[in-house]
Amino acid sequence: MIRRRDQLRISLQKLRLRKKRSVFSVITIALGMVVLVTADSLIEGVGNAAATSSIEKGMHPDEIAVSTFDNAVIAQLEAVHEAGMARKKPPAKRFQLLTRAMFAEWRLWPEVEAVDQVKTVYSVSIDELVQTPEHLRAVRGVPDALLRRHANPAALAAAGSNAVPVVLGIGFARMVYNQDTGKVELRTPDAAREWIGRPITLRLGDNYASLSRFATEYMDDHFELRYVSDADHEKNREELRERFADIYDPALHDMTLPLTARVVGFYEGDEALVPVSLARQFDAWRAARDEIAALPSMTRDDVEMPVYSIRGRQVARDDEFTEAMVLVKPGVDIEEVARRLDDLGVTAVTRDRLFRAQIKMFESGLRVARRVAYALAGAMMLLAMGLLWNTISRIVSDSRVDIGLFRALGATKRDVRRLFLTEASLLGLMGTSLGILAGWGLALFTSRLVIKYARVSITSPDEILVIPDTIFTFHPGFAAWLLVAGLFLSMLAGLRPANRAANTDPVKALKRE
Repeated sequence: MIRRRDQLRISLQKLRLRKKRSVFSVITIALGMVVLVTADSLIEGVGNAAATSSIEKGMHPDEIAVSTFDNAVIAQLEAVHEAGMARKKPPAKRFQLLTRAMFAEWRLWPEVEAVDQVKTVYSVSIDELVQTPEHLRAVRGVPDALLRRHANPAALAAAGSNAVPVVLGIGFARMVYNQDTGKVELRTPDAAREWIGRPITLRLGDNYASLSRFATEYMDDHFELRYVSDADHEKNREELRERFADIYDPALHDMTLPLTARVVGFYEGDEALVPVSLARQFDAWRAARDEIAALPSMTRDDVEMPVYSIRGRQVARDDEFTEAMVLVKPGVDIEEVARRLDDLGVTAVTRDRLFRAQIKMFESGLRVARRVAYALAGAMMLLAMGLLWNTISRIVSDSRVDIGLFRALGATKRDVRRLFLTEASLLGLMGTSLGILAGWGLALFTSRLVIKYARVSITSPDEILVIPDTIFTFHPGFAAWLLVAGLFLSMLAGLRPANRAANTDPVKALKRE
């Protein structure tokens, strides 16, 4: 009987005698594993980065966006119409518009902290932000409870009643345009925090808020951010002013309402947040101004939305809404609350649902890439198994005398079989381990290269802050599975040569010598 330690030593000696074949076997196995590990380490990160770049950045983890544009009733009707299937069970309630009575009912749920309308006010600018690359043209009114989640308590208290509390998207404070290099640079978090408590001027009714001082131009096969000169900016303002000339009185329509505001916090979004009660007042002021400035001889064509559709009445009254926000308490199962809202017939969207929906959009492309990688790795592994089988077979042929001596000295067939299976296993483990390490190294290098290129080439302010630090994903469980699979395949490739060695007649082997 051959001891296991001696088996390992003898196997290593035999592999050294066939260095070239052994190295080819290890390299072929490693190449197949490199493809698998690299694909596994990058594909998930690529999908997450793509979904993150397209997801609404400003959505809080405890926030549920409720709307009735695509509610469950209409989804059912469309599904039945398109698929010709039997009607599904209708939701518990059917309604198309949200009311304050519903808000009051949802506020009684123990998991809910706040429920209110979400109001976006356009044609708004902040004087201190006109020279920043992140462009602001609107503010969003949210419930006070959500504002407090983002706000610094001291700054919020300092705002008091004489200033509008504003929570800014972090991009407004962190991104700075360097005119010398023509690139957007990121300030440190400490420098961004200097904005907290800072007084700013919020200007309502700014019809030129949509005109950014920055423009993206295609230069030498890449995009660059260009600062718009004063002359070009004034030209753009004049073109926009002429567009409204036949609709509004310029003297009234260009009037703005400056308000003192104070930055009380930041959030991962691209808007400015204010209390929803103030946002409603802002929108009412802007609507009143436009109504007063409207000329009798308006030439624009007003398109009226039909009051009723297959959904029922779709035009909201003064006390009805088409969207709202439900803020749940910290630590609450937000998906459970979202499912309860789904049962009421409204569309409930959470950050996790939105992320999964975006991931699903990229799954088809990623699935194809993964299948190609697996097919290529599978082909290389088949080649590796063939090469490994050939290597072990040659070792068996060259070791007939050794096999005869081992059998004459008392080694069993099992010992001989295990000896050559050990050689195959060593080749498989070395190739798999080398491939895993090389795959991780290649994935890390590729990740750093892609992120570096993205940060240099992308100049759009909306995209800079969502570029991740890495797209590399570490999966130790997958690596362990590959080790087991590599060991199994190598033993499978060496099984037939090992059986042939075990069944060798020791007398004939020694007599042949």
